[in-house]
Amino acid sequence: MKTVKRSLMAIALTIGIAGSFAFHAKAHPVLNDPLYNWSENGKNPFQGTVAQAEEYYGCHGGTLYCANGNLVPGQMGAPTARILKP
Repeated sequence: MKTVKRSLMAIALTIGIAGSFAFHAKAHPVLNDPLYNWSENGKNPFQGTVAQAEEYYGCHGGTLYCANGNLVPGQMGAPTARILKP
């Protein structure tokens, strides 16, 4: 019985560590993602990747304008980017 409990605890610990790693890996940008200076209608400035801006402004796809970004000098990518909200 102790072996079963230890096995279950080991599995739970492994799943917890893997989940934590996946969460933190998603929260950090990929090195090749360009950085943009974002704003919502000229207000609420933010600097980050497209994915970070979607999280920051709470916009995840759609058809309505949410925020506009201009490429940070020295970065490679499209000169402007726009994120939309539902």
